[in-house]
Amino acid sequence: MIKSLTRGLFGIVLVGLISIITLNYYFRFSRSHAQLERVSEDYFRQVSTLIRENQNELDTALEDFSNTSLRRAKTASYVVEHYPEIETDIHELKKLADILEVDEIHLFDLSGEIYFGTHPEYYHFTFQSGEQMNYFLPMLEDSSLEMCQEIMPNTAENKLMQYAAVWREDRKGIIQVGLVPERVMKIKEENSLNNIVSLIPSEKEAELYIVSKENGDILASTNTSNKEENAERIGLPWKEATSSMEMVHTKIGGKKHCVFLQEHQDMVYIRTYPSRLLIREIFLDSGFIAVYILLLFVITAILLRHYTNSKVVKGLNQINRDMKDIENGSKSYVDNITQIPELSELADSINVMTDSIRSAFRNFSVAVEKSNIQMGIYDYSKLNNRYFISEQVWQILKLHRKEGVSPEKNREMLCARVEELKQNFYDEEKHIYKLNAENITYYVHIEEFEYEHNRVLLFIDATNEYTEKEKIILERDRDYLTNLYTRRAFMEKMEELFQSESVLKHAAILMIDADGLKQVNDENGHSLGDQYLKQIASLFSADNTEQTICARLGGDEFAVLLYGYDSEQELLNAIQEIEWKDASYYMKPTEGIEIPLRFSIGYAVYGKDAEDYHVLLKCADERMYLKKGEKRGSAVR
Repeated sequence: MIKSLTRGLFGIVLVGLISIITLNYYFRFSRSHAQLERVSEDYFRQVSTLIRENQNELDTALEDFSNTSLRRAKTASYVVEHYPEIETDIHELKKLADILEVDEIHLFDLSGEIYFGTHPEYYHFTFQSGEQMNYFLPMLEDSSLEMCQEIMPNTAENKLMQYAAVWREDRKGIIQVGLVPERVMKIKEENSLNNIVSLIPSEKEAELYIVSKENGDILASTNTSNKEENAERIGLPWKEATSSMEMVHTKIGGKKHCVFLQEHQDMVYIRTYPSRLLIREIFLDSGFIAVYILLLFVITAILLRHYTNSKVVKGLNQINRDMKDIENGSKSYVDNITQIPELSELADSINVMTDSIRSAFRNFSVAVEKSNIQMGIYDYSKLNNRYFISEQVWQILKLHRKEGVSPEKNREMLCARVEELKQNFYDEEKHIYKLNAENITYYVHIEEFEYEHNRVLLFIDATNEYTEKEKIILERDRDYLTNLYTRRAFMEKMEELFQSESVLKHAAILMIDADGLKQVNDENGHSLGDQYLKQIASLFSADNTEQTICARLGGDEFAVLLYGYDSEQELLNAIQEIEWKDASYYMKPTEGIEIPLRFSIGYAVYGKDAEDYHVLLKCADERMYLKKGEKRGSAVR
């Protein structure tokens, strides 16, 4: 019965499919032409608007440039008239040209001859020296004239220039300035027809042409291979254009095209569209309809079969729901389906499998606990969205599962902690991360890998190992008295930082020596001497930032690196702040006793004094001892 119903349904669908595709073809063919015509009208309207707006912009630019040229000519005339010495000093005249932002200044006498200017090669040219110069001849007859010439090639170099000329107020001559019309020519180039056409968006393989109505020459085109061609030569029917939109089917380059054309003033706008694309779109549309109908047939057939097999599907759905409940933790086994023996057997097999999986993970967790290794596992299956989290994971990450919320919410909390942890790495190469919880720093080793469709994260508590390591590093790299870097640690920092000029920027090394330590030791004892050194160290390490590295090199000798400053002045200001602290602070060991904190300082600037930190240290040390000597000399005097 099912087969008979399926065959009958297929016959009906096939007949309907053929009828619908045939009707759709003719409907889409007509509709596509109308749509292409509307799009072409929009394109032509955009081209006309852009041409009109660009012409207005060019006219405005030309007018502004002419006014600017006249204003600068008047300014030049005023300066020449009021500062007559400039008429004989070409350097001053060129300075004036630079100030006025003009390229040339020419001084004409009453006969119209250049007697002085910024370009000596033009001397003795007159208003009769060529077509370009002839333009200003009327000024010799009318001293009230101010003339600005259109942009054209000049007489001497055939270079595009615009010249403006005015009479001096004392009528002793004419001042002319020349400007290269860079901005105007740039606007003219930007507003060319080819640029206008390039601004118009076009579909794939559709082309837009602007053709001269007079001779059919292509003035602009989106098809770069046809520029400078004639429309008739490549098959464009430009002569058929009228003031209204026309559509023509013709061959261009041996291929059929749908062509839309229309007259606009002295030009013809033409838009071509390959006919094969139009036909392909229609067939694609018809193909989609065929797919939809076939899909409908398939769905109907599936529903028919589903109806007959509803009992089996119902049982499978029950098993699927039970498995999801097992995944969510709300159930531990699949209910037995007594109506269908095969499904009952399947449910029993699933229960055996889940018990085996639980047992395996339970045994693994017990083995890890017995090994005294703080290790936890997170296993997530992308295939079925299932996961396993061992109890140790929560302990290592210092998290507490929330009661009364779904397991998924707890998993999301755990994943958020892992992502947070990955932003705070301690040793990225070894995958060691720092975890700050309950005001204590923990160290967690995370290994992540994937197999098949599973993502596995292995967590190992490495707190004991790395806490001990940090303690060793601290004892090795920090001075026991001042808590500054030791000489060894300071040199390691120098070696690292001086590999990168971009990190150092403006930097300097300071050598500092505590003054009067022997006197403090002799008069007050070594215990107070140690306190004296700690107080001096605090003067230049109190403002310790990421741009400062301080170290005690030994005894009463200290070194400071200032780096990362954006300017030398900022660096010198920071050095000066440290220098000002010399003898400005006091240590008060007992009531009524004040010991001034004094030190000598010398510094060397990176890039200015040297680029090698060894040389900078030596240079700073020498300057420090010079400063110390100056202090002693001053004390003697």
